[in-house]
Amino acid sequence: MTEGDQSQTTRDGKNPTSRPKKWYQRTWTWISSGLAAAVAALLVTQGANLINKGTDTLSPPIDVSVRAVKDCPFTYVIPGDAGSTPPPPPLEAPNLVEEREKWAAQLGGVDADATRIDVTVRGKSDDPVKLEDLQIDVVGRSEPIRGFVGYSICGDVVEVRYISIDLDRNPPAIVATGDDSGTEKPVDFPYEVSSTEVESFSIFVSTSTCNCEWRARLLWTSGSRSGEVTMDDDGTPFRTHGGNNLPRFQSQGGKDPWKPEGS
Repeated sequence: MTEGDQSQTTRDGKNPTSRPKKWYQRTWTWISSGLAAAVAALLVTQGANLINKGTDTLSPPIDVSVRAVKDCPFTYVIPGDAGSTPPPPPLEAPNLVEEREKWAAQLGGVDADATRIDVTVRGKSDDPVKLEDLQIDVVGRSEPIRGFVGYSICGDVVEVRYISIDLDRNPPAIVATGDDSGTEKPVDFPYEVSSTEVESFSIFVSTSTCNCEWRARLLWTSGSRSGEVTMDDDGTPFRTHGGNNLPRFQSQGGKDPWKPEGS
């Protein structure tokens, strides 16, 4: 027997590793096993939670295009008084929409009475996606602007599919009614889209008294998945100001001065 072999045996010839473990050694072994099992269970649970969270944050199965419509009629709440405010660019301006938007922004103007956004929704595959609802979140309410409503009469009646939202209700509510001409067609939820079935409609968000900032959320379901798409103005809320209790003035722009409504 070599010296190395002797160091691995006791006087009675038994290997020391075959000795019964002391009570504290057995206890630590049991605790260690319990901790390992608990850690393993925790990792499995956390893994499942991460999978669930990943499912919730998957890319939605729809593409949503949003465009704020800044077109006729041009209606703004403008700070100050009409007598000291220059009229807007004329309707004959070559870049009318851009010029009027720039003019309003320089004066601190805000959409008056209503804001219109055009929405196009397309599915990313042939699988149908159900659009369940549209909801509006008012994210800010400010003091009314001390000023006047300035507007121009222009444009023709356009047939659109629309959703009309009343910000003066709490919470804001869809008012899906057409006008007397019958040219407007309400959008009724739910309905489906896919890569071959595209939906387009306009959202008219109106208020009489609120100076409101808001976003829209489009709720969808697809199989076992569900989610929502937020619609705003390139990352910032839309803003709409009620025109009640404010004087109203009209101008076609250019050299045409402001005239009180009805004059």
